[in-house]
Amino acid sequence: EAPDVGGSSLAGAWRGAFGGHVAQLSLRGDDDALRGDFVVKDRTGAVVVNSPVTGYFDAETQVLSLTDVDQSPADAARYTLRLTKPTRLEGESETVHTRSSALVVLSRSPG
Repeated sequence: EAPDVGGSSLAGAWRGAFGGHVAQLSLRGDDDALRGDFVVKDRTGAVVVNSPVTGYFDAETQVLSLTDVDQSPADAARYTLRLTKPTRLEGESETVHTRSSALVVLSRSPG
């Protein structure tokens, strides 16, 4: 039996790149109330980011907006990703406090 991941077309697993690292995003819930986990690993496989995230997907603009929930507002990263194909998300992560940003490109994980 398949797990109940919610009604969003984006629910499920995504894999790709965050800056120069490997990234995995898992999402569950509905478009207007998504939650999940964003995990980033370095080349050795060590986890450098493991953040619970919440956000929403705007089907009209095809933009997914996520925010870290385990950080203070100043340290939280905000992810703005556009669904460029049914299986591809592209955009960036921006951290308010450090004003740092990183490119994020994710593809739907098979299975």
